[in-house]
Amino acid sequence: MRLYIPLVPLFSIMRSFVTSLLILGSLSSLPFPVLSQAPQLPPFSKDSLAAYTPQVAPCSPHFSLVREAGVSHSSDSLSAGEREYINTRRKDALPTAFQSYLKNLISTGQDIPPTLKSIFQGKRGASPSYGIAFSGGAYRAGLFEAGAITTFDGRNSTSNSAGFGGILQGAEYMAGLSGGGWFVAALAQANMPTVPELIFGPSSPPAGNEYGGFNIAFDVLTPFANNTLNQGFIGGLILEASGKATVGNPVSLIDAFGISLARHFANGTNAGNLLDFVSSLHGTGQLFSGIAKVPAFQTHNLPFPIILSTLVSNHGIVNDTLPGEVIPLSNTKFEYNIFEFGSHDPSLSAFIPMQNLGTVNESSCVTGFDQIAFVLGSTADVFPSVNASAALQPNDPLVVEFASSTAAFQQLIPQANIRLDSALIPNPFAGRNKFTEKDEAILSLADGGIDGANLPLQPLLVKARGLQAIIALDVSGDSDDNFVDGSAMIAESKRVALFPGAYAFPSIPSTPAEFLAQNLTTQPTFFGCDEDQDVPMILYFANGAPPPGKPAITNASTGQLSFPDLGLVQAIIDEAGESVSRGRPQNGEARDGLFPVCVACALSDRERSRLGMKRDSQCDVCFERYCYNPGKKTYGPSAGVVHSALDTNGASASSSFASLGLAKYAPIVIGLLGANLLVSAVLLVLGLLLCIRRRAMPREGARYKVIGS
Repeated sequence: MRLYIPLVPLFSIMRSFVTSLLILGSLSSLPFPVLSQAPQLPPFSKDSLAAYTPQVAPCSPHFSLVREAGVSHSSDSLSAGEREYINTRRKDALPTAFQSYLKNLISTGQDIPPTLKSIFQGKRGASPSYGIAFSGGAYRAGLFEAGAITTFDGRNSTSNSAGFGGILQGAEYMAGLSGGGWFVAALAQANMPTVPELIFGPSSPPAGNEYGGFNIAFDVLTPFANNTLNQGFIGGLILEASGKATVGNPVSLIDAFGISLARHFANGTNAGNLLDFVSSLHGTGQLFSGIAKVPAFQTHNLPFPIILSTLVSNHGIVNDTLPGEVIPLSNTKFEYNIFEFGSHDPSLSAFIPMQNLGTVNESSCVTGFDQIAFVLGSTADVFPSVNASAALQPNDPLVVEFASSTAAFQQLIPQANIRLDSALIPNPFAGRNKFTEKDEAILSLADGGIDGANLPLQPLLVKARGLQAIIALDVSGDSDDNFVDGSAMIAESKRVALFPGAYAFPSIPSTPAEFLAQNLTTQPTFFGCDEDQDVPMILYFANGAPPPGKPAITNASTGQLSFPDLGLVQAIIDEAGESVSRGRPQNGEARDGLFPVCVACALSDRERSRLGMKRDSQCDVCFERYCYNPGKKTYGPSAGVVHSALDTNGASASSSFASLGLAKYAPIVIGLLGANLLVSAVLLVLGLLLCIRRRAMPREGARYKVIGS
């Protein structure tokens, strides 16, 4: 059952809640009818309202909206801007990056194979090509990925001495979705700061519109301790998004959610001004296409960033839906990149200019739609997983509360026949015969991993991009204890099989049970070591367990959207870095000293093959130790973590929500159904959108479950 907003609101019982969201003295300028006068609450920002509102103007002469990407595997199917950026990066930035990386590798004292040296020195025109995939998982993902990236960062002296520094600087692409999308977007728009600056902000107080860190001590949607103030805050977010409707664009709850996220992942907000609702824009007005003006991008030192969202459609192929999910795997994956919006999936194979997102013809051009805030909300919208479930009946409390809440939203921003649970974009691809949305006026997008493919591998598997290796950071919350069981990799493998010839994927285990039995989620694993040249090797780093002897602190709930204890935040980052860098220790050692060399072998192996060079014996040792081999039954000692019980398909069977496809969102749904009714209905829906609330707030000192204790 999909809940659409009718022409006339179905429920009026939330009128008092809506009234509480309205703000005295600031409603006269709104182009919408309002209810009645309301008590004074924190005002929305009129400047943010103006900054978030797109502009419409006549298109320039000879403007072309849709670019056909085609099915070619050559770089010609990429945009001219992307081709130029990557070619220049390969020529001007990567040689220096690889030289520095090799220097760090040599400094470990390990015997570096001559072929490896030759490749990273650029001899015979060698240039390894790899990208980094950042999975979803809200702040859990962002903090684990922060630990991984600081390990790979050539500006980190500790990482350099360990032999990993420079891997980040050598990456051609980085792709993120959901929480990983937040990380990628923040890193790119903030000019690629170091991880400490990215998470905690700069050492000196930021000024003006500078980046101020994740502001992670503040909850994304409930920054106040007072519910009344939080209601006003949510109402203000909605009103700041409302200007889109005045220029004919649809507005949904995802716009408001994204504006809140921008306080954490876009420039202009810091701990000192986060609660300033008047004088600070808090990221509104900052465009994703505007990242092209960031110094790190202009100097080609930034891995090319891509953010992923998934199409929500009434025309999808239901049989392509994974057990426990509600969105088919074959639904089109859309990417937001600096230059374009669209998809390389064969179901579309077309793009439009990113700066003209919101445009549907070649006469009236929209600009200012591609807000970073909108992209942040779009990539992390999980609510359709609940809203689309056929298992929910019309009288289900969740359905009733959603209907009441959307009726309230309608009274703030009246709109006809649109869904409020998705990121909404006027459809520039209407009329394309093979596209499922050919007859739809609006594209509805949601979380990039809402179909179960929670790793953003699809854009990195595009053959035109020619990536030889992918570092996959999997921080999915698959098990009851929020650790990884390999489901995201399995989903991506199944998705690739739905598009024969479009993508290539290495062999992997077919069930989570196999991943867990072989300890592939608790130790780094290389997939595709001896497969064809066109199959990228995947270096898989999963948050499957804490390192031996360490507490389980990297497995926070997806619904935890604040971390007031900054010491704990640093501990999570440190532990994640240890998980990524320890490898598979041998003979009782704390870490595998050969692992840095093994990572370099994996990143460069396809380039070695392309150049017809023999694999060094040292790399053979590495691949024997780290490569997935279907014939092997174990990959070393278990980390001793007890995961949730698995059914015969290897899926979690412990939650009563599993049959609804809502297992991973159960704590949020249950928590919201039990929420105090004095909390705004709009806050209720926004909480659902991003898995905001947990089943119950833990007692102090019990936020994390220590597995195996």
